[in-house]
Amino acid sequence: MSTAEPPKPEPGRLRVLFQQYGLVFITTYAGVYLTTLGSVYELVSHDFLSAGNAIEMLRTVGLDRFVDVDKIDPRVGTFGVAWIITKFTEPVRFVLTAAVTPQIARLVGKAPPKAPKPPKAPKPSTATTSATAAGDAKATTKPTESA
Repeated sequence: MSTAEPPKPEPGRLRVLFQQYGLVFITTYAGVYLTTLGSVYELVSHDFLSAGNAIEMLRTVGLDRFVDVDKIDPRVGTFGVAWIITKFTEPVRFVLTAAVTPQIARLVGKAPPKAPKPPKAPKPSTATTSATAAGDAKATTKPTESA
């Protein structure tokens, strides 16, 4: 059974969002990050997600190859465990930020100006077309001589 990975952010998408929305994007991203970190910290510190289970989860995903997870004290390292778990939420946080930034920018009046739409070509009206066709018919018909 394979697990579906969350979508990875496009490399250029971060730059585009920053160029379009600037401070609104940064503020939104920071808000999503801090909310996630705070929520995970509260879950770990109030034993909804025990630090021991969180450390075991980190070992399961292979973090023990990079960090000695046995040295993480579940009582002292609550913030550290929450921070590491929050790092694993990066793709989801980025997608969420990219989705809500345009709406927030519009809400606070900082949305970038929309590109002007090209003018639409006027459609010929049926009356003009009929009149032109009738005019063409008159021009091609020869007048009849009256006796």
